Amino acid sequence: MAERWDFFAPTVETDDWVLFACLVAIIVLLMGLVAFPAHKKGRSVLLIGPEDSGKTTLFMRLKDGLAANVGAVVPTVFFKDETFDIELPRVGGAKPPQELVNVIDTPSDSDAIENVMSKITRLAAIVCMVDLSEQGSCAAAAELLYRLFTAKAMRDMRVPTLIACNKSDVARMTMAEMRQQLEAEIDRVQKECTAKAKDQAINGRSLGPNVTMINLDGEPFNFSKAPTRAFEMVECSALVAKTEEVVEFICKHVPQLAAAQAIKDKRKTD
Repeated sequence: MAERWDFFAPTVETDDWVLFACLVAIIVLLMGLVAFPAHKKGRSVLLIGPEDSGKTTLFMRLKDGLAANVGAVVPTVFFKDETFDIELPRVGGAKPPQELVNVIDTPSDSDAIENVMSKITRLAAIVCMVDLSEQGSCAAAAELLYRLFTAKAMRDMRVPTLIACNKSDVARMTMAEMRQQLEAEIDRVQKECTAKAKDQAINGRSLGPNVTMINLDGEPFNFSKAPTRAFEMVECSALVAKTEEVVEFICKHVPQLAAAQAIKDKRKTD
């Protein structure tokens, strides 16, 4: 009779293995979410811009609605970070629907943009306010935009950006003229920072965190080369409630607003 060998592995219930595999998968998923939060799409809107460009007025208009009497506002000294209902664009004579959105209003201080960098990963959109009634606002806005566009977080996230040309009701320049001036000013800032970086390198000093070319090809700056997934420029007047195009931009890029808008559009076509 041939000798027979029987090999017995430890007995483990199939259900136990399935449960163990599920637990491992959940742990790996949670570790990934903690380790890589920057890959999650943001849900907040950031307002930036020079002093007296209308950021806080727009913030109050978004918060209180088109019918609200905003009036004079106190300039922002500290960050305002609030979540409130925002009116979606009106359809016909119907009352506009509302959806919650988080809006961050930043101070006009030139160093405030540095604090903004830590918020980029939670952003769905950036709105930069510029003043059509004051030509001097171009230089200050260009400084902010250059520092924003050269930030590593912005280059990684490529947050959709809107230039809101405010005070269109008392404008002293057209939106096209504002765009041309902003592009020229950003190009000037870039050249100055690059020249400074070269001097620092010659002297053996650090180039610093903000010395980065927006245009790697060396061509003059234009907004088509800005590190964003989407770029738009619109006219508005926050004080007199002419903000429809700003709200439309926000609705396109904040996830829950985009979803609500899609449902509304579908109902409109049904």
